[in-house]
Amino acid sequence: MASPFISIEEFHDVLQNWAGNEIRIEKIETNQHNQVDLFLQSTHYERNLHNLDDYESRYTLKLNGPGSVQGELMSATLPEEVYDIPLEPTTLYEKKGNELTITNDRAVYKLILKQ
Repeated sequence: MASPFISIEEFHDVLQNWAGNEIRIEKIETNQHNQVDLFLQSTHYERNLHNLDDYESRYTLKLNGPGSVQGELMSATLPEEVYDIPLEPTTLYEKKGNELTITNDRAVYKLILKQ
C-alpha cells in the first residue's frame, strides 16, 4: 500500500486543482477545534524573514477566499478573506482521497474538498 505522505510540491498541485471550489478547514489543537468553510480562490506562500522567536513560523501557506469560521463558542465571517497555516521544514503533508492533512508542532489542519 502506498504511503499517504506526499511532498509539499504534490500538496501544492492538489491545492491548485481545488481552486474555484469550496473547502472545509479543520484546525485541531490540544484544547481547541475550529472549522472554516472557505471558497478557495487561490493560494500563495510567504516567507517570514523576521523570525525572531519560535512562535512565528518560517513560512505561511495563505488560502485566499471568502469564508466563515465555526468555533466552539462563536461563528463569524473570515475577516480578511485569507486563512493562514504555518509551515516549517518538519511539517508533514498527507493526502487521502479528497482530504489533505498538514501536521506541524502547533496543530493538525485537515483540508477537505466539499462536493
